[in-house]
Amino acid sequence: MKTAGLCVIVFGCCIVAVAECRTSSCSDVSSKPTNHDGCSYVERNLDERVRDFVSNLSVYSTILNVNSVNPSTPELASSPSVWSYYLPVLVNSTSPCAVALQAMLLSLADNSSSWAAQMIDSWGKFPDGFFFVGLRAIGVFDECINAESEEEGLRGRYCNIAYSSGSGLGEENGVPLHDMTPRLGVVSGTLTPVTFGGARYDTCIPDACSQQDLQMSLEQILNSTGRELNSVSCQVKNKRNYSPGAIAMISTLAVLLVILTAATFLDLWYKVKKRSPTGVAPYLIAFSVYTNLTKIFQINTEPTAGTITCLHGIRVLSMTWVMFGHQYAFTLTSTANLLGAVKKVQGILFQIIANGNLSVDSFFFISGLLVANGVLREVKRTGKFNVILYFVHRLLRLMPAIALVCLFMASLLEYIVTGPYAYDVIPDIQSSCSKFWWRDTFFVSNFFTPLVLGPRYQCMDQCWYTCVDSQLYLVAPLFILPLYFCPRAGKVWLYFITITSLVIPGAIIYAYDLPPGDFVLGSRDELKYFVRVYVTPWCRASPYIVGIWLGYFIYKQGSEKLSLEKWQLVAGWTCAVFSSLAVLLGGWSYNTPFTSMEYDPVNQVLYGSLHRAVWAAALAWVVFTCHYGYGGLVNDFLSYPLWQPLSRLTYAMYLTAICVQVVVTASIRTPLYLTHVNKIIETCSTVFFTILAAVPLSLSVEAPVMRLEALLLRRPGRPKQNPTEVKLEGQDNEAFVPEVKELQVALQDDGEEIKEATEAVTRF
Repeated sequence: MKTAGLCVIVFGCCIVAVAECRTSSCSDVSSKPTNHDGCSYVERNLDERVRDFVSNLSVYSTILNVNSVNPSTPELASSPSVWSYYLPVLVNSTSPCAVALQAMLLSLADNSSSWAAQMIDSWGKFPDGFFFVGLRAIGVFDECINAESEEEGLRGRYCNIAYSSGSGLGEENGVPLHDMTPRLGVVSGTLTPVTFGGARYDTCIPDACSQQDLQMSLEQILNSTGRELNSVSCQVKNKRNYSPGAIAMISTLAVLLVILTAATFLDLWYKVKKRSPTGVAPYLIAFSVYTNLTKIFQINTEPTAGTITCLHGIRVLSMTWVMFGHQYAFTLTSTANLLGAVKKVQGILFQIIANGNLSVDSFFFISGLLVANGVLREVKRTGKFNVILYFVHRLLRLMPAIALVCLFMASLLEYIVTGPYAYDVIPDIQSSCSKFWWRDTFFVSNFFTPLVLGPRYQCMDQCWYTCVDSQLYLVAPLFILPLYFCPRAGKVWLYFITITSLVIPGAIIYAYDLPPGDFVLGSRDELKYFVRVYVTPWCRASPYIVGIWLGYFIYKQGSEKLSLEKWQLVAGWTCAVFSSLAVLLGGWSYNTPFTSMEYDPVNQVLYGSLHRAVWAAALAWVVFTCHYGYGGLVNDFLSYPLWQPLSRLTYAMYLTAICVQVVVTASIRTPLYLTHVNKIIETCSTVFFTILAAVPLSLSVEAPVMRLEALLLRRPGRPKQNPTEVKLEGQDNEAFVPEVKELQVALQDDGEEIKEATEAVTRF
């Protein structure tokens, strides 16, 4: 019976699939169906059903009162008032827009076709459960843009309208209202959208009417009701020509694709012929997809002595934590239960997500650790510090990838994103990327952060991190080199820097009465904290300094075995666990929605000064014990070899993750229901698509530049290797012989440096 039932289900699904295939070309309902093809039956029946729907549905008869409308009226402004909130009724009566509106009205009055009814059906209406859902009435985007009248030559134009009111606002149940109760559709018998103090709703108008027509009409209508129109944004189907910038970007990507293809074929040719590349061949093979992809996904199952293998797992988990927190933030405006979701984020365990910004401090800590280790070992090997190569190394590793992503977002983003939420963010992002791409590329965008909400000031929001990290990288030698040339004075100097890095954020927080942390759920001064503390290098230096301390200790310890007593391990792990939990959960009382609690000065200063350094110190203990063989199961998990490929992709994932989240969020058609399980599922899909985007970015820019740097900028003091004797496990391409020492993970006292230190400037 189970088999028979399964067969029936499969057979039914096949019938549905065949029906979908047969009617797929009828998605755009024509105004005049024909009788000579397979679609005519569907179209005729759909037209009839829509006409019956319009005639009988109480909502439409109540709102539009179609039967009472006189189609010969020269201006639709004389029709029921709801028309004026959805359509540009105040346009000139002889304009193409007015003619299209009259045609729309005639279609509704005589039920001659369904295209006008489709437009009206796609209008956004405020749903049931206003106190649970929130102030956004989403329409049906695809129904609107696919509505078409071939006879009139009209198609749907989907528009989003945002308005506000400066007066008459009250507070009921924590929600700002404007005389809402007597105006609810259930009570008054209307569903007029403009019934609240401020909200957003979507409409569908004929494409003969422009965005300016609708904006002009709504400004007059809303002003007459004491409200203010904030914005109008419209979209149509397939009516955008590629801009010169988009054409240039497509051409650039095409050239890059040709180079990658040619390099891959040349690489494979040398392998087949078993010949060593000569002349310019090694520089072209640096772009080989085959070789670079092999290196990205290479897994070393036997760790070499000295390799800090636990950093792979920490990188990947921290990156996932960042994306998980961003998934809540980026889908906020498209949340179906926006007001009802408040209760879901009030529990203490939600602080694990709300305080996800601590994962950024993990990256600062890792960066400080690797830079300190790399600089100290390089100076030990060469006896000097090459400051020019130090900075050129940074610029070459980071800038090309950032520039490519910025230019992509500035030129092509609008062509791949459509939907009711697209114009909430896409135009602003594209405009800011066109104007301010250089701020992210040259690591200065964090200095342009405004103290008040306003236009975007940078292209990629996540690049504040690369700016701060690069600025700390710029001054790091001032903290690290004294530890080598004058260890005693260097330690005193680093102690002073450590204390200073703790005092500065506390002093700023106290002076400006700011929150003690980046409490995004709190409602007080979060923006000021972001500007004065969160994106400033002098306030984010403490975890970086902790990383320098650990990097120096590992450098001094070298490969010597470290013995720890059992009580020391118990005390260390206990302090690390409880201190990290205190940092993670300690701000709960402040970091909840609609918080109005006054800050206690002691908690404000102590937490604000110490929490990032304490988090980094707890992480330092984890790295320290794992590296020296006391990590147990924690080390087994963090050092698991499968973390390695994703760890190599963390920089590319960092650049593309928010781009993927913006594209996915802006492309959704209906609001998403917020539950923690749903967010976990969404995050898993986001991680997957981010990896798909990160791999091409790494193959096209990051990996080739790393290879070219190793070929062109051989570090002084390194012994030349015989190409026939040097081999790297898992990779035998002799085109990369000059960089083998860059990629080896062995830590030798006689001059080898760890891979993590070499790649510090490409990782967080």
